[in-house]
Amino acid sequence: MDELTLTVFDTDDAHRALALRILSEHLNEHHRWATGGECRQLFVTLCDQAGKVCGGIVSCTHGLWLDVEFVWVAELLRRRGHGSQMLAAAEAEARARGCRRVYLDTGASPAAGIFLARGYRACGELADYRDGRTRYWLQKVLEAHERAKQTLHLKAPANKLFVTCSSPRRRGR
Repeated sequence: MDELTLTVFDTDDAHRALALRILSEHLNEHHRWATGGECRQLFVTLCDQAGKVCGGIVSCTHGLWLDVEFVWVAELLRRRGHGSQMLAAAEAEARARGCRRVYLDTGASPAAGIFLARGYRACGELADYRDGRTRYWLQKVLEAHERAKQTLHLKAPANKLFVTCSSPRRRGR
């Protein structure tokens, strides 16, 4: 067997991009086998009229699940409903892809209230995760009746921000 090289990296370079593409392909094959569905990325962005990103969600769908990795809103725009709008957009797209449940994890912070207000419920916790804070795993069942309330392109007229939902298609499949 040839000698293998182990590399640890944290930069945005060509090696990282290639490694992520290869890992993604292999993980997608695993998810297709393990969950019966393709693992597809799902991004939601909140942008101002100039196109500057002011918030977003990084997630993926696989099988019946939407797995939310990150939710972020610029500090000056928080507590205005933008996080809820982005979650609604991600959930709507997940439903369109056949998902029936959502999973995410979050720390015990004021921002965690957004998830509870949107119907997420704790399904696990990790005490003393960081500096004595608890980390929670949350899940939500996506109800079929919520479909009537969905809008993927929501406008917040007060400050002219737009929520868009995008889902890059995998090439070659």
